[in-house]
Amino acid sequence: MGTYQFVNLAFLATFGSGQTPMIDLAAGHGDPSSNGPKLSDKIMPSQRHQGHSSSGPLGDAVLDGTDFDIEGGNGMHWDDLARYLSGYSKRGKKVYLATAPQCPFPDAYVGDAWKQWTSAIPAKKIFLGLPAAPDAAGSGFIPVPDFESKVLPAIKGSSKYGGVMLWSKYYDDQTSYSSAIRSHV
Repeated sequence: MGTYQFVNLAFLATFGSGQTPMIDLAAGHGDPSSNGPKLSDKIMPSQRHQGHSSSGPLGDAVLDGTDFDIEGGNGMHWDDLARYLSGYSKRGKKVYLATAPQCPFPDAYVGDAWKQWTSAIPAKKIFLGLPAAPDAAGSGFIPVPDFESKVLPAIKGSSKYGGVMLWSKYYDDQTSYSSAIRSHV
């Protein structure tokens, strides 16, 4: 994947209560029930090849996790979905699950918040999620100089610091944010 170690494809827009899970590969910008390509039907069979086939919809890439972007709703079934997806983890092949609490920047308590969150979560590594451009999110964009001088020093010393994730590749292509921070993370 070049610059990226992990790539989050999109959103699981429908699940639970006996519904057929539907993935929205357009991040809310397309109708997964339209006559467009139905990649979700091909993803799991492609996964069985563990990246040793280029014929699947993801080429030789392996889908190895999901990010729960929970911005609303009633909160039902997320725990069930997380347990179900965790069931795909095998020895030597981990399924990654992520979620992102929203933390606008600047926030005077970001250092304390990082310490509190990372100490309460049993995960071995935690990644900081950032919008790659001001337009990528309603809030939370951190200019590169501020990220490097204020945020990164507050979190990088944590034993659970795993790295940085950016939303999204589209916006990163516009701003080259990942290229600007890569040597620092």
